[in-house]
Amino acid sequence: MKDFNLLDKFKIVIDMIFKSPLLLLGVITGIILIILSILYIKKSIKINKWVLISIWAVTLLLFIINYNDIILNLLNSIINNIFMTLYFPNISTYAFIMVISNFFFVYSLVNKKIRNAHKVINISNALILNVFLALVIETIKNSGIVDYNSISIYTNSNLLVLLELTSGIFVSWILVNLFITIYYKLQKYDVVEEKLPEIIFDN
Repeated sequence: MKDFNLLDKFKIVIDMIFKSPLLLLGVITGIILIILSILYIKKSIKINKWVLISIWAVTLLLFIINYNDIILNLLNSIINNIFMTLYFPNISTYAFIMVISNFFFVYSLVNKKIRNAHKVINISNALILNVFLALVIETIKNSGIVDYNSISIYTNSNLLVLLELTSGIFVSWILVNLFITIYYKLQKYDVVEEKLPEIIFDN
């Protein structure tokens, strides 16, 4: 593969843009949006933010309509890769899950603005996954695994079970947090104000 310098890379990108009228329109629209957004933030011009959002949405819609087949195939491939990664986890995926979980554990403890529901779920998720982490380390130690590749993981049933359960708990944690967020958002727009039962999910 040919090694391109920075100037060559920019030339290739510019050539690609000018070869497609739709891409050229998108770039011009993007530049205009950036300028208008900066002016809007600095309050140099009076413009409704929904005008900016509408321009962005129309431009995005044109791209989706024009490239719908490619976009659908790309999304399908991404979804399949996500499910494969979660169903057949590796050490990198596991490390990512643990970092995210422990970050939200600390964040939930120090941030007083988080709802109690989210705090309980975030802390519980992190503690459970840390227990699984201890089990994973113990399994690796007892099995004498030194090469953490897919073959080593998938040939050890105990380790694979632990990683799969970790992925399942992590996905469940995301879904539950999402459900609670949507629930409270809907409560704010509820016309009839009803007092919610005083359970652990109240702030």
